[in-house]
Amino acid sequence: MQQLPREITDAEQRWQQELESTPTPFKSSSREYLRRCNAQNASLLNGSSDDDKIVFRPLRTYVGQDKMFSTRPLGDLKPITLSEMMCHKVHKGHYLLCRTFLRATRIVAVELAVEDINGDAILLAVYHLPELLQASLERLDAHIPVGTVIAVREPWVKSTGLGVAHNPMIRVDSPSDIVFVGYSDLIFSGARWRTSSPDTRVLQSRTALGWKEMGNAHFKRGFYLAAAMAWTHALNMDPSMHYIPLNRSQAYLKLKWYAAARADAAHAFAMIPGHTKAAYRIACADYGLGRYHDAFNGFRLLDQSGAVPEAAAYMKGCVSRLLEETKAKYDWLNMFLKSKGKLVDLDVADFVSSAIQVSTLPSRGGGRGITASRDIKAGELLVVARPFAIAIREELPKDESIIAMNFLTRRTQDTTYFALVNRLVTRLIAAPAEANKFCHLYAGARFPAPPKVYPPPPTASTFSQTPFDPLTSGIDVDVSKIEAIATYNAFSPRALDVVTLEGLAHPEKLGEPNTPTAFYTFPSLFNHSCHPNALWRCFGNVMVIRSRRSIKAGEEICIAYFVGSSLEDGKALNSLLERPCDCPMCTVEREDAVSDVKEREAASEQLRAHIWDGLTKCTLTVVEECLRRIEATYCRPQIVPRESLFYAYHSAMHFTEHRGHVRVDLALVRRSIEYGWKSLQAASFKGLDETMCASKDLRFVLPLSKECLGHGMTVDPCILNMVHISGSFMALSEMYCAERWRRAAWWAHDTYYGGGEALFEARLGGMVSGIPKPVSIEYRWV
Repeated sequence: MQQLPREITDAEQRWQQELESTPTPFKSSSREYLRRCNAQNASLLNGSSDDDKIVFRPLRTYVGQDKMFSTRPLGDLKPITLSEMMCHKVHKGHYLLCRTFLRATRIVAVELAVEDINGDAILLAVYHLPELLQASLERLDAHIPVGTVIAVREPWVKSTGLGVAHNPMIRVDSPSDIVFVGYSDLIFSGARWRTSSPDTRVLQSRTALGWKEMGNAHFKRGFYLAAAMAWTHALNMDPSMHYIPLNRSQAYLKLKWYAAARADAAHAFAMIPGHTKAAYRIACADYGLGRYHDAFNGFRLLDQSGAVPEAAAYMKGCVSRLLEETKAKYDWLNMFLKSKGKLVDLDVADFVSSAIQVSTLPSRGGGRGITASRDIKAGELLVVARPFAIAIREELPKDESIIAMNFLTRRTQDTTYFALVNRLVTRLIAAPAEANKFCHLYAGARFPAPPKVYPPPPTASTFSQTPFDPLTSGIDVDVSKIEAIATYNAFSPRALDVVTLEGLAHPEKLGEPNTPTAFYTFPSLFNHSCHPNALWRCFGNVMVIRSRRSIKAGEEICIAYFVGSSLEDGKALNSLLERPCDCPMCTVEREDAVSDVKEREAASEQLRAHIWDGLTKCTLTVVEECLRRIEATYCRPQIVPRESLFYAYHSAMHFTEHRGHVRVDLALVRRSIEYGWKSLQAASFKGLDETMCASKDLRFVLPLSKECLGHGMTVDPCILNMVHISGSFMALSEMYCAERWRRAAWWAHDTYYGGGEALFEARLGGMVSGIPKPVSIEYRWV
């Protein structure tokens, strides 16, 4: 995210001016003008699909402003025509019936050239239609063929540009305001169109069998929602087509719309009791919904019948998921090996520990947060959460970007944020019963405070037997609130990866732009602290939260929203908080003199350049001078991690270790161990045993306190430092000390990540293979 306050201020003023403009009489748009715009957009989209003529398109839009959406059912609204409407006005209590007369195109919104029953024309721009963000022309054609009849609830007519009233448009920010009208619907059959539309006649004359075949063709091309829409037209025309709900259920499974898939499969099963495909899709939908007991029972019946060979594997999966969500029994190594730095969707269950609870916090002004319901040890697993929605840049078109100017944070956000909002809108439309789980999260000061209780009590059956209708939304979508909740609660996860020298040498790259944007419901309830007592990491796209230190019952548990530590991360954080962060780390940093901070940064950069960029030329004198300068910038006793000091000692340790081994200088090797200890202390490890020798009876006793782990940004470097300390003790022939510090590294890694020795070797094996290791050392400690 970047900060562009002037540009966003100008955009806010234009938006407000549009809202406050005096309504003016409507004037139909020129069809020639609409054709030119349509042809231009289509040409750009055609070009973007040609590998030989790729043209990168940077698009801009605005988010975070108040947006219109209708809350009145279509049946309660009265029809209105374009000539009866006004520009710069929301037409409350009315709906517009129209149909497309040109091919659907898009820029950011889907753009439709439509005419009303009198033949007047206008541009209709619809944002966040499911499955149509950055869609190709072919996908747009499948979803909205020419001649499609649409009802727009309470339409807002505005100018296409300020002062261009002769070319008005209808802007629809909420896709729930759009109803795709069936050709047997009374609203369509009762309309009298003054103009002729051969395209609409073709659609109207299509038989139920024709719509069914059209749905089959869309499904084969991977246009699953378009297939469901076509099959819905078929079913509306011929309700006896009992296999249509079954087909539609499979399309919803492909889309991961599990509640919709289950409802259709259950409907089909009711029509044909004992139908194997219907039973199988019910079980698959239950599995996707996390109803593992029901899924297991469904798959067991199918396995007993012998009709579905895959049922046994699914039963095994159900057992694993139940162990995960009830006993926290996760296969961390397997999860890592399946993802390895990629945000893949892992098949695991969510978990929330009984050691934590949602509480009302007087210290937060009565707001909510997560507290400990009992004493918690360092490293305890608190939460495992799959994303409610996620957008990954690599999965979006490479020839196009969408820069969103956010009125809430006064900063820009990239394509992944806008795509995330689109996917959140889609999920709420596809699963209306999940709306409260999302909408009861914090949305900023513009919206009422969320309820104190979370998760919200169910208001209706989450697993309705009523089939889902893809032609209309079963929920009124407030896009403004969705944007706000996404702004204040989204994460930028990075999947756990193999540790490399490049990643350690340049940790600042953790904060690079275009990071994926994901939304997790329960983790959103944790409040922020730059000095948290819990840490989050991701295996694939699965968020895992563990305690960083011992936590007393009743104590609030916080996480750091940003994993990075760059200046840009700080600005992004401040844009999300209503007041400056009051955690101990920020309090200490605010007390530091500006001159000390600048000197610290300068000396740290000089040390890094000397050591990492010129290891053979650097001298111990230069290293010690840089350390002295950095140490001098800290004037108070340490109460929080000192990241700059950690990396300084970390670098000094590696420098002196290298020199000591090259020159066979045991004094330098000892100094490298001392620098290693200081680096761990700077990272907030406690109770270090700083002796250079140990007796045999201490070999299994860890040389540090198990009450507290180091700071989040320094996790892997700290673990490696412990391994290097162990290796240096090997050089000094202090085998018991070497064992203790190798065990300290094992303990720290397991406490941070789980997975035992196998995961340690999978992640750090390449980095530690050349470091001496005590012979026959056991993987255990006390």
